[in-house]
Amino acid sequence: MNKNISKFFDKYKKDCEKFNDGLVHIPKPDPKNGIPGKNIILMFINERPGRVGPGESDIISYENDDPTARRFKSLFKTLNINRKNIFITNTCIYYPSRKNYRDATPNTAEINFSVPILKDQIKRVNPKIIVPLGNTALCALKKVFPESLSTKKFRLRYNIGNPITDTKPYIFPVYHTSNRATITRKKEDQEKDWQLLKKFISNPTYKTRP
Repeated sequence: MNKNISKFFDKYKKDCEKFNDGLVHIPKPDPKNGIPGKNIILMFINERPGRVGPGESDIISYENDDPTARRFKSLFKTLNINRKNIFITNTCIYYPSRKNYRDATPNTAEINFSVPILKDQIKRVNPKIIVPLGNTALCALKKVFPESLSTKKFRLRYNIGNPITDTKPYIFPVYHTSNRATITRKKEDQEKDWQLLKKFISNPTYKTRP
């Protein structure tokens, strides 16, 4: 992993441990993906790392052995983007290292704590487009970009397929790639959403949906 990435993730860990009153596990960015600040087209923001997959491999990667990663990999391939042009992270970058912990969506306090870390990552990564995967990531971005009226008004269920262009970088929300998300948004509809993302990448002025 790039040394600069390692340095700022070490800082994040200290802050996360302090907030959590104990040890945390923070999987690292996948070294096969792009280097922050160098030609990153897409920055994907997930919810939080799980114990299975990233918890075992210690990296945030679509090659992890879990259903969410496999679904992400399948959809990502449709974009035809070089892996070196993406960066994958999480809204909440850690999970608590305690015996009885079960994977859980970040609560409001955890999201609020994570916003400055996410904002710092966006600045360092400097992507052209941010892709929040699901409502948790979208909620965090509303706090990262409080001046954006489009972000504030965006509702995933009603506005899916539309880009947010009053922010820099632009934002293109999609549904989470977990099996649970397919209850709300069917797989075939998610595939169409990613095709619209593909069009937006090639032409950011393209109006995806009215």
